[in-house]
Amino acid sequence: MTNRRNLFRAAGALAGAAFIPAAHAASPKHPSGMNGVRTLKGGRIKRIEPFKRDLAPSLRLQTFAQQPYNHARIRHPMVRKSWLEKGHRAGGEGRESDPFVRVSWEKAAKLVAGELKRVRETYDPGAIWGGSYGWMRTSSVGNARNLLQRVLNLNGGYTTYTGDYSTGCAQVVLPYVIGSNGVYEQVTSWELINEKTELVVLWGADPTITNDIDWCTTIHENAGGLRALKARGVNVVAINPLKPDTAECFGDKAQGIAPRPTDVAIMLGRTSRACASGSSPK
Repeated sequence: MTNRRNLFRAAGALAGAAFIPAAHAASPKHPSGMNGVRTLKGGRIKRIEPFKRDLAPSLRLQTFAQQPYNHARIRHPMVRKSWLEKGHRAGGEGRESDPFVRVSWEKAAKLVAGELKRVRETYDPGAIWGGSYGWMRTSSVGNARNLLQRVLNLNGGYTTYTGDYSTGCAQVVLPYVIGSNGVYEQVTSWELINEKTELVVLWGADPTITNDIDWCTTIHENAGGLRALKARGVNVVAINPLKPDTAECFGDKAQGIAPRPTDVAIMLGRTSRACASGSSPK
């Protein structure tokens, strides 16, 4: 039987391979494809160097270097004390106050298997929640959610979710407002934006930061689009209590409006002015 640790190492290697785009693969000038990882004595990661030709390296790179050693990382299976002693009969007893007790992998697997069996036989597979949405890693091979759901399917099934927590409300509301689910439909291309845009309004938005958040790796096309807008000298207005990083990138072409106490007043004022003039807000 394949050793569990070796299996995870293999999955990690596959994940790392999937992380590096084809354009960043090894070449004569860059034999490793990336600058590599700088380490301290004992093999601890000190810092991670971005790919040399990356014009918009992720701000999260150094976070990745710190994560393996963070004190909050769960390194072993842990079970709430009262549940370990009483099982499901403990109910909510001890929640938020109970200490967690370390158990072996074998013990943890036995507890999970026992509960899956109990819930399935007492109720039905629909009583098992298997839609844990936020567990993600580079590569679907070792994606915890995929592995969980494959196991639960072998157990008879599970209850999952619809939509997602990124745009869940918009997916439900927008079809009644604009006639379609606009959040995941084709948006205006960067080519058209760079050709036609005269003014950029960042209303509570900071795309330099938010476009660095993705399932697998940074979405680089947005950084290129912002650089092109800056090169054209496009003006930017940022409506935000704080000056967003994106506005900082545009230098003296960016103007900030800090709403007090809320941006709702700006929305209502703009709408009122448009209605009074007989025109629609633009």
